Amino acid sequence: MSLQRLSLRMKFALTVTLAGALITAVLATLYLQRSAAEARASFISGQELFALAFSDGATRYLESERLSELQVLVRTTVLGNYLYAQVVRRGESLVADKAPLAKNIQLNILAQPPSSRALIRQLPSGQRYLDIVRPFSLPGGSGARSSAAVQPGYVRIGVSLAPLKAKLHSQTLTIAGLSLGLIILVFGLAWAAAWLLLREASEAKGEPSATGLPEGPALQPETVHAGSTAVLTSELRIDDATKRVIVHGLVVKLSPKEYEVLRL
Repeated sequence: MSLQRLSLRMKFALTVTLAGALITAVLATLYLQRSAAEARASFISGQELFALAFSDGATRYLESERLSELQVLVRTTVLGNYLYAQVVRRGESLVADKAPLAKNIQLNILAQPPSSRALIRQLPSGQRYLDIVRPFSLPGGSGARSSAAVQPGYVRIGVSLAPLKAKLHSQTLTIAGLSLGLIILVFGLAWAAAWLLLREASEAKGEPSATGLPEGPALQPETVHAGSTAVLTSELRIDDATKRVIVHGLVVKLSPKEYEVLRL
């Protein structure tokens, strides 16, 4: 059915609903963008704290040259959403481990590691992950001539962004469901408001009431003429002689066909 042929009530309800849907879509989009940015920042911040804790643990094992325990630390790190872990000291990779999903990632030695780094990269499969580098410095070994001598190094871990993606997807579905529910509510309220407005406008114009009986000038006081044949009830009189119907003493104007139907 074209828009021109829709009832006034439907036109009003659709107009209000479309306006509400547009406003809801804009607000939902703004909310999702802001929420996604906050979730991404929170996720990266949490992983950087994990990298700091991993770096502190690796540093303690390296200070006492407990490389076997360092290997256990690295292997237990590469679980779940963590794709790889690497510990580098003086340009040499001491321990490194990868998850099967990250077997094609090349963990090249960084000649000059940054103070701290967290970059979003992408696997050949299209899955994105976070590459975090955290440098550390160890005091020089027992043979060092100066206490200021250091052994520079860094830790490097990779973590999948799948949890973040799943969280954002779930959040999007929730907002979409709430928006749809709000749009349906707006449509229902608009439909009810249109019904009330049209009813009030109809009553103001003096159109037939819900009973279907004419109002105002259509009803006139009348009595049954003497000697006419009439069907009488407590509220209704049908005068066969004059073909009139009288309700509560008022004449109701009916067409001949309507009169015959009522007479039956």
